[in-house]
Amino acid sequence: MIRHTPVFKLKTKGPVDSLAILTPKGISFKEKYRDIHKTIVSIKQNADYRFQITGIDQEKLKNKIKCIQEKQNNIYQLTILNLMNTQGRYWGKIILQTDHPKQKNIDLWMSAALK
Repeated sequence: MIRHTPVFKLKTKGPVDSLAILTPKGISFKEKYRDIHKTIVSIKQNADYRFQITGIDQEKLKNKIKCIQEKQNNIYQLTILNLMNTQGRYWGKIILQTDHPKQKNIDLWMSAALK
């Protein structure tokens, strides 16, 4: 039997810019579960797309992490603290809700493997 893989061609016209630059683009905790786990994500706005972060949705990570948001000039700093004090794995996404009409959400993926 011959299987065919579908091919899609995407054509874009004009520049494609991102709303913001996230550093780092994803979060991964891989430490001992008894240690304090904390990381800071920098969210720098594109000069052409000003926005405010209006909320943070942690979905299934609600009881596993705590997010603290700060803003200095046009750069947001999101401090993420691990709340889990047992061994195990978890993953999910943090959704940063914005007031920008073209992009209401910025997704930030994270995972943890605590030993």
